[in-house]
Amino acid sequence: MRTSAFIALIVCVAIGCTTPAASPGPSITGSPYPSPPMAASSSSAPISAVPSTPTPSTPLSPNPTTASAPPDLARVAVKERDDIRVVVELQRNPLPAGEPSWVKVRVTNKGRTNVTWFHGGCGDPVWVRGASGVAWSMGEEHQTQAARWMFKTYALGGHIAAAPDPHGALSFVEKERLHTGPSGCADVGITETIEPGETVRSTRWWAGYTDLNRALPPAGPARIRGLAAYYWRGKEPADITEQAIKLDIDAWIISDAAAARLSPAQAVDAALSDPDFAAYVETQEIATGREAIAWYDAERDVWEIGVMPWYETEPPRIHGVLVDAVTGAIVGPLDRPWDRDVDPFP
Repeated sequence: MRTSAFIALIVCVAIGCTTPAASPGPSITGSPYPSPPMAASSSSAPISAVPSTPTPSTPLSPNPTTASAPPDLARVAVKERDDIRVVVELQRNPLPAGEPSWVKVRVTNKGRTNVTWFHGGCGDPVWVRGASGVAWSMGEEHQTQAARWMFKTYALGGHIAAAPDPHGALSFVEKERLHTGPSGCADVGITETIEPGETVRSTRWWAGYTDLNRALPPAGPARIRGLAAYYWRGKEPADITEQAIKLDIDAWIISDAAAARLSPAQAVDAALSDPDFAAYVETQEIATGREAIAWYDAERDVWEIGVMPWYETEPPRIHGVLVDAVTGAIVGPLDRPWDRDVDPFP
């Protein structure tokens, strides 16, 4: 394979490029909650590390159970266009939540002339992603409490102009990134030539958890989608975005554990029901250098719910509470540094 590259616009998106350059700050001692920023209120309630039981306005409930997986689910999708053959193969279907599973992709030039492959910095022959077809419970509404609404919205992947998606996203990444999830790529334009008879291959892995919150997806249907982009034969087309080959696989997620555990939204509600944590959130300006964190820790079976200011310490620290993934009880404080080698990129 002959490779040439030209940079259209370099905007680093990968971890290590998008990580804000944190400046040294005061050490954190005592309370897991640091002093609020200068613009925030200083009337937060005293902090207690004693575990408490949440008392939300709506009762916590596990995710609904779903029907059994249908028989004879396909593991392979194949599509051919302009003598370019694309294959997406799942290791297994159904996919067990909480367990790694691979996907293998192949792009073969079956024609007699060269094929041009134009792609970004990741260099995936086929970009594979998935989504759960079962919606999580989104818990309580906090629109009358601006700080809580903002925290919950951003912790679940929404933003000021869009509500969070109740369907968990599934990413297939390099095996070494199974614990941290998607990292992004440099925004570069790379052209490669695939010669007649040549095949480009790649293997990626799903960790068994959803992207943003590292949660166990609910059991039930899911859709796996492959996008092979951008491929053309001969002269470069006027619009390369039309030169994409799309494939779908109807999948199923099996998960006995997910039904007994809180959804990401319910875990955030449980944390916000703790008066000390809620008071701390009131002092934080989320999305202005302060990340809302809601990550499931499968090993301890707890949720880490907190705020991570980028610029106050090096490395940044996460301040918040630990929430029991089954009962919703507050089981301890959260005060630890962000570990870029283990943690997702917020």
